[in-house]
Amino acid sequence: MRVLLNALSVINQKTGIGEYTKNVYEELSKNKKIDIDLFVGNKVIENLEDTLNSSTNNVTIRNFIRDRIPFSYDVARHLRQLGFNKILNKNSYSIYHEPNFISLNSNIPVVLNIHDLSWISHPKMHPNRRVKSLKKHVPLSLKKSKKIIVDSYFIKNELLNHFDINENDVHVIYLASKYKFKTYKNNFEDFLLANNLTYKEFFICVGTLEPRKNLANCIKSYLLLPKSIRIKYPLIIIGAHGWKFDKSSLEIDETIKFIGYVEDQSLEYLYHGALALLYLSVYEGFGLPPLEAMSCKTVAITSNKGTLKELYADSSISLDPNDCLSLKQNMLKLIEDKSFQLYFTKKGFTYSKNFSWNKTANKVLDLYKEILS
Repeated sequence: MRVLLNALSVINQKTGIGEYTKNVYEELSKNKKIDIDLFVGNKVIENLEDTLNSSTNNVTIRNFIRDRIPFSYDVARHLRQLGFNKILNKNSYSIYHEPNFISLNSNIPVVLNIHDLSWISHPKMHPNRRVKSLKKHVPLSLKKSKKIIVDSYFIKNELLNHFDINENDVHVIYLASKYKFKTYKNNFEDFLLANNLTYKEFFICVGTLEPRKNLANCIKSYLLLPKSIRIKYPLIIIGAHGWKFDKSSLEIDETIKFIGYVEDQSLEYLYHGALALLYLSVYEGFGLPPLEAMSCKTVAITSNKGTLKELYADSSISLDPNDCLSLKQNMLKLIEDKSFQLYFTKKGFTYSKNFSWNKTANKVLDLYKEILS
């Protein structure tokens, strides 16, 4: 079995789709019965290190073109298609796996990931050009795909409601956390000290900074805490700036710290050290950060809507994402009531053990085998 996997999402600062692609590839690569190649744009690469070493300048240029030049999505797609055609002509592949919504035209079977439908349910939370491109190309991609992978039953139901596709071709495969609980010593303590943080005495928000992450309500809720408590328990906001994010529009003070995108090791330290993760998104396809936090024995406070309700209602503190007072009260209770904190720490950590990237990759592999059987 020879598989061609699109690894464009792994370049530079990885979002959820990049994490999915990276971890599925690494697990599948352990199976000697599969020959899995990665392609980026117009070339096949040997391993993930080649994508990680791609020029940051090239990524910056691509993002500049995407955001400012009309029809950039279509131009980029056309160029990728030309490169893809050359790859298929030179090599013999069994399956093309597209992990990022829109597949290229292919004469071999396609496995397609649809991670969410926020561009349909919440179009104002995306750039207009992105929405137009998805509306144009996703229906065609769905029709051309042998198998469609979604991250949750909530997304599966949305997909079936919006598109005329065979339910048997849509498969729910949950994601996983790459982080595991560890007992750290010197490096961990040095990291916290260097960032003026104290173990289990800070809150975190994790994710690309964009409207659907509901960051404004998280900040508003946090600011309801007394200033003396906020000084001791700062809020650390982690993530790259996304579309339509304007920090100046938020009411913040010195107890709220934006630290931008961080690499894996730093994020793992932050997950382990935090008292709780605040994750009150309006909409998610899966929502990896709560699972990652729980895997590190950290409490997650999550939205009780959509996929987050499906996945985390029984393992986290699940709240109405618009109820700022309730979020504030639960943050305060975590600080003041150690038994309350321990209860959700244990509950979340136990739940997180149900997920692994090995399980995820094996289910993807089962789909490959089904296609070729």
